[in-house]
Amino acid sequence: MATDANEKAQKERQAKKFRNTLERLGWIAGGLVLIWFFNLPLVFWYQRKTWAFLATGVSVIGFFAVYGYLQIYLPTTGFKVDYQQWQTQIPRSIQLATFLGVVCSISVNLLLWSTFGLFSPLVAFVLFMASTSFVAMF
Repeated sequence: MATDANEKAQKERQAKKFRNTLERLGWIAGGLVLIWFFNLPLVFWYQRKTWAFLATGVSVIGFFAVYGYLQIYLPTTGFKVDYQQWQTQIPRSIQLATFLGVVCSISVNLLLWSTFGLFSPLVAFVLFMASTSFVAMF
């Protein structure tokens, strides 16, 4: 009886993992199709909005710096981060990462607006989900 329940739970975990992998691959494929079909590197290259490039670059670098601080530096120093208690343990890090993510989202939408118009938030969302899914694969 207990082995049947364990086997069923294991099959459910495997099915969930497979569904998650398929979903991630779908987002990655959607992002690659957008990049290929619309030739997004050229869209970004021919824009003359250097301030939006600067805002995007600085916010992405800052976001990954906060991520490195939380995921690499703090664990090597022996500090255990309880993300359920982030308001008291690491209040500024999460708020800074959120702010940088918002700045990056706004600046990417401004960069894409002249090409895609009202569809630029959709394009930015698909690219965001594709990059997040790619990172989650590893």
